[in-house]
Amino acid sequence: MGVLNVVTVVLAVLVTLQESGQTTGQDLGEDTEPCLPCEELDQLKNDLMKMQAETDNTFSMLEANATKDRQALRHMWKKTHEQENRIVELEGQVGNLTGDKVKMDKQVGILTDAVNRLIHKKVVNVALGKAANQTSTHGPGAASRAVDGDTNTTFDAGTCTHTQEEDNPTWWVDLGQSYTVERVVIFNRQDNSAERLNPFNIHIGDSDQVNENLQCGGDHEIDVDEASISVSCHGMRGRYVAIDLPGPRRTLTLCEVKVFSAPKKWREDGRCGRGYPAEDGYPAECDPSGIYPCCSSNNHCGITAADCDCPTCVDYRNPLPATTSPATTPPATTPPATTPPATCPRGYVQFLDRCFGLSTDTKNYADARSACQAAGRHLAMPKDPETNGFLVEQIKNTYSSGSFAWFGLTDQVQEGTFVWEDGTPLGNGWSDWAPEQPDDYQSAEDCVHWTADQGYMWNDYPCSENTYYVCE
Repeated sequence: MGVLNVVTVVLAVLVTLQESGQTTGQDLGEDTEPCLPCEELDQLKNDLMKMQAETDNTFSMLEANATKDRQALRHMWKKTHEQENRIVELEGQVGNLTGDKVKMDKQVGILTDAVNRLIHKKVVNVALGKAANQTSTHGPGAASRAVDGDTNTTFDAGTCTHTQEEDNPTWWVDLGQSYTVERVVIFNRQDNSAERLNPFNIHIGDSDQVNENLQCGGDHEIDVDEASISVSCHGMRGRYVAIDLPGPRRTLTLCEVKVFSAPKKWREDGRCGRGYPAEDGYPAECDPSGIYPCCSSNNHCGITAADCDCPTCVDYRNPLPATTSPATTPPATTPPATTPPATCPRGYVQFLDRCFGLSTDTKNYADARSACQAAGRHLAMPKDPETNGFLVEQIKNTYSSGSFAWFGLTDQVQEGTFVWEDGTPLGNGWSDWAPEQPDDYQSAEDCVHWTADQGYMWNDYPCSENTYYVCE
């Protein structure tokens, strides 16, 4: 029993005794011993009441302190809860930053790889300062202005060429020797008459009759709101690079023309393919304009049926759809190839002797393969950097940015062993995997596509996903 309860009981007893008169000694017999004096009982009562008051005060103080402690604890819990929420929020932000860092690292890897490739290929502008000519000149617009290194697109700045109005005006540069041309970059006039350049053609070859040289692609057009256009010529070779405007009553103005060349892609010893690198470090090709344009299965350049007409042989003639027969004919003693250049059906584009069709719909890998087979084709097999580069350019020009496209390479049969559609293994052959690929993410990636997220390099991906696809 607590102190407060004891005091209360004692007081109650004393009050009862006083009221009954049993503690006063009155009406008691003389032989009876009197009770405690009344004043002592009163003192005891006062002491007990004081004790009750002190106990009440103590209880009130304890209760007040308990209330304060409850409030303090509640405040502490609230702050702790807020801190826990903040910690969760910060952990989420750290997770996002970690994910961003991974993405950034991948992008840095892609850019580093691209820079290394450019350094490795040593692409340079071989037209700078070379001798230039044009079919006519209007005013101060001399042909040499287009190779002076100044890309200012204002005619009054003194850096742009200008011909008379005439039929089929042409400008050309003499590179001094034959080069492998990767691309031609043209800077168009922007202060006035930008539309005059459309359409235009590019010719590359060793003949000084420049319009008779092979054509890089077909008719080209520049966006008149853009200062320049870059045209890929996929390794065509020649001493002269010409730009002409087909049609009557045309005027040609160029503010700068850059011709970018890479190291020669074929070897002087006539070897080619895997195990025989060219100057750029990639497997050597055969000179498409030479007398031996086919890379045979035994890694020799030739032109016989054994060199050209076999599943693993590559015919490098006619690298672009608009080209004609090679300028140099083979010796009379060498039999011609039995396989003529490909003639592509409508909707297909030609590269070398192969035809490629880019889908207009998206399918999973199995359905894409079936769609190609239904058309008498198969999924494309970009086994070399030139074919791969050509198809990547087609994809960029055909689909919206951020698109993906299947091609014929999978490791569905055995994880880690990638096999082309024709059954040949990728092995240690040329490939263009994106950094850290293939990674078989979550053990669910067995098919391969070009990924826009990583510069259209190769990436393994779930076969069940729907993307565009390329048939050949």
